[in-house]
Amino acid sequence: MDENFGGRKLIYFQYIIIVIGGLYAYNTLTGNEIESYVIQYEWNETKRIGSQLLEIGIENWNDQGVKQIVQNDIDSNGNEIAEVICEQPENFVFLKKHKCASSTFQSVFHNYQKLTGKKTLSPLFGSYGGGYPAHMNMSYWTPPIPKDNLSVNSHHRFNIDLERKVFKDAKFFTSIREPLSMFRSSYNFHYYRFTSNQKVLHRSCNNACWSEPFRTMLDGKFQVPVNDFLDVMDENFDPKIDWIFRVTNFQAFELGLETL
Repeated sequence: MDENFGGRKLIYFQYIIIVIGGLYAYNTLTGNEIESYVIQYEWNETKRIGSQLLEIGIENWNDQGVKQIVQNDIDSNGNEIAEVICEQPENFVFLKKHKCASSTFQSVFHNYQKLTGKKTLSPLFGSYGGGYPAHMNMSYWTPPIPKDNLSVNSHHRFNIDLERKVFKDAKFFTSIREPLSMFRSSYNFHYYRFTSNQKVLHRSCNNACWSEPFRTMLDGKFQVPVNDFLDVMDENFDPKIDWIFRVTNFQAFELGLETL
C-alpha cells in the first residue's frame, strides 16, 4: 500500500468537510446574516466610534460628549446598541500586589494617567511606596506631595482608615489570584530564580529582601523546589523571620490584614 495513502485520505476528507461547510453557509447565510459581514460591520462601527472619541480630544475627556456618543450610538436598523455610562473618577487607588497580574493592570492605570493628567504619588525608592511593608504612611512618598486629587498606582500596603481620608471620593482597585498559584509564583520570583547568595547581593535594589524568608527557612540553601519547601514549611516556620508574611497569607497581608 502507498505509504502516503493515509495522508492523502485525510486531506481528501478535509476537502469534503470544507465543501459541505461552504454549501451550508451559502444556503443558510445570505446578505447581512453572513458572519464575516457582521464582523466587518462591527469593526467599522468600532473604528467610527473611536474616531469620534479622538475628535473630542483628551482635554475634554470629562465632558458629557463621551457619554452621549456611547449612549446614542445605533445600529443599521435604528436600534440603540447599548447604554454605557462612564464617568471619570476624581481619583483612584490601585493597590499593586505581588504576582497578581498587577504589572499589567498598572500599565492600564498608567495609560489612564497620561490620558487624564491625573497626579499620582511616586515611591520614595524602588517600586515600593508608603513605607512598605508597613501600613501605608504619607511620609514615605517622594516629595512634593500634591494637596488634592491624589491617586496611587504602585506597591504599598493598604491602610484603609488613612486612605479613605486622604483619597476622598476615590475608586479603589486591586487584583486577587488563587492563593496556591500566587504562592508558587511568589516563591519562584523572590527565591527560586536565584542560584546563590552572590546573585542576591548583586541586585541593584535589595529593599525587597530578595530570597527571604525562604532562604532562612531552608538554612541558606538555594534552588530548593517549591514542593520540597512546602514539605518542611510548617517545621521551619518562625514568625520572627524577616518577611515571613510571604509564607502566611501574602495577599491578605498586602490588603492590610494581620496574618500572624
